[in-house]
Amino acid sequence: MGNLDQAMASYSRAVDMKADYALAHNNMALVHILRADFDAAAECLEKALVLDPALDCNIDLLDFVLDFFSSMRNLMPQPNV
Repeated sequence: MGNLDQAMASYSRAVDMKADYALAHNNMALVHILRADFDAAAECLEKALVLDPALDCNIDLLDFVLDFFSSMRNLMPQPNV
């Protein structure tokens, strides 16, 4: 996990220095996927695509993340209310 923490810290610093750095947002999404934090991954992928539509190859990845996350939610037990 240490390398993922270092990677996320580096990408976060890059975004702090240049908020419109689409590739840093994209790479943050990949780290979030590896950490199974799919909400955060989707947010980062969406941000990257808004900043740089040329990253459209990530639309498939975004769709996969959102579909996978939705499937995982459906498999989890629902709380009794």
